[in-house]
Amino acid sequence: MDALEDLSRRSGSGTVGAAASRRSRFVGNGRGVMLGVLALVAILTVARLVTVVWLLDAGWAWSLRQPLPPVVDRWMFPGPRAPVPLDRATWLTFADYADEGPWWEEIRPSVVGLQISAAGQVTDCWTERTSGNVELNDRACELIVKRGRFVPAYDASGRAAATEIRQRIDWAQRPYRIEPHDWSFTIDVPAQGNALRCAERFDGEPATVSAQRCAREADRVASIRSETGVSGNFRITDRQHTAVRFGAAAPELPTAAGTVRILYEEGMRMRVDEAGVARACRNDYPVGEPGMSRGKNPCNLHRRVVSSVRGGDQQWVTQNRTSLEMMSPQ
Repeated sequence: MDALEDLSRRSGSGTVGAAASRRSRFVGNGRGVMLGVLALVAILTVARLVTVVWLLDAGWAWSLRQPLPPVVDRWMFPGPRAPVPLDRATWLTFADYADEGPWWEEIRPSVVGLQISAAGQVTDCWTERTSGNVELNDRACELIVKRGRFVPAYDASGRAAATEIRQRIDWAQRPYRIEPHDWSFTIDVPAQGNALRCAERFDGEPATVSAQRCAREADRVASIRSETGVSGNFRITDRQHTAVRFGAAAPELPTAAGTVRILYEEGMRMRVDEAGVARACRNDYPVGEPGMSRGKNPCNLHRRVVSSVRGGDQQWVTQNRTSLEMMSPQ
């Protein structure tokens, strides 16, 4: 009996010792390994989500570029459907007509008729209500036929079909563009013959005037000679002057000398705030009959003023003057 108990004690002691020996091979509680695994799983999950989003976006962009099939599922389009314009804002932009006409021209909303093919292309365009400018009407149709694109119309059976629609065009009014400058053009007229001499200056710098351009002034010179009755050598000067000053009246053209006769003069004065809104516009016509610009200014035509000049309380003056001065014989 004593021998059996002794053998039992020896076996138990050996088992405990072996277990302790095995446990000693692992150090720590495994928390670092667990965190590393979790971080790797999180990175792989995020990468998978990014890939899925990219694939969905690329697939959607590709699908938008594909034309719809001629026959579609009736469940998607249970009845007739009108054509849907694509990227309509790019068909006709302000840059397409901003500088194609006088700033004071009033452009009314117009309506065009469009023929749309079963493929969604614009095959014909015509004006049904004019903008007031024939050239703008033609320009609009030209660009819409070139740039216009539609999801085509579908009939009751779900088949793409050609159709006609009406499209309204709301034109933006051209702004009043103004920059400080001083320009002059002189024509020296001899007492005898038609050998005119012309000179041009921009902001004090001379510019080249071709002989052909100078020769085209002959009819105008003859008209002025006839209206004024002058004889001998004389000079005709056209002057455009635009200036700005902040918080005070801008400098104007100097008063003509006694030997100078003003044939025509007009001017406009206005204040402009930082938002490009014109205030207190005033037109003046000291000499001659008002021309095309009579009563036209950014205030009463509600035009935005565009200029490289920045700042509030801008005081602007712009003047046009045509003068005649007798010259000494050469």
